[in-house]
Amino acid sequence: MSTIYLDVTDYVEFLTRSESPSGVQRVVAEVSPLLMASHAARPVLLDRARGAFVELTGEESDGFLRKRLPTSGTGLPENAPAEAAAALERARAAQPVTMDSRCTLVFLGALWINDALMGAARLAHTQGATLIALLYDLTPVMETGHTSTVNRLFTRYLDLLITSASAVPAISESSRRDFAAYAKGKGLPAPSGHATGLPCGIIPANRDLSQVPWPRPYVLCVGTIEARKTTVWHCLRGNN
Repeated sequence: MSTIYLDVTDYVEFLTRSESPSGVQRVVAEVSPLLMASHAARPVLLDRARGAFVELTGEESDGFLRKRLPTSGTGLPENAPAEAAAALERARAAQPVTMDSRCTLVFLGALWINDALMGAARLAHTQGATLIALLYDLTPVMETGHTSTVNRLFTRYLDLLITSASAVPAISESSRRDFAAYAKGKGLPAPSGHATGLPCGIIPANRDLSQVPWPRPYVLCVGTIEARKTTVWHCLRGNN
């Protein structure tokens, strides 16, 4: 039976910066406990120095993943940054996880954040582990607004998925189509995967939005204000 390891490196590193988790990190925080409960997934951190994954302790899992995040503001426990930093420090000397053909390594977060994490994923693949990565979108390679460093990292990330992942589910049909087109442009088949969607926290499950009498056509864009998102804003303003 395959052991499922769930990478939470970017989420824990995010906590050390005392910031409110962004969309991707919230997915990790909200979905990880479900996979831990339903599939006995075991959360792991990357020790960057060794390029090896280390399991979270039960206390760390409880502190980082089994407590719901606040719906607004930072609102993180005051000791969260220190506890996250302590977990990363502990990982430097902890026994690493052995990756082989009996392992499945799942990435729900920002696998593209650095070469160390991508390198560890590729190494796990060469050691026989099955890689599964949730794809959000391809904006860094499709739109301007990102730094050249992010563009290079994201290109390496997409190439890693195409050549090493066994499955690449996406949060939307659009992202899956973009990924398939990108892989085709590289002359390679895209790994299998389907659109998972993401749970929406602002719409009641029993609300039929098709019956709402909207005063005029509009698009609701919820997110942080960043340079890479100004294209959406200008498009909306142009359609007013």
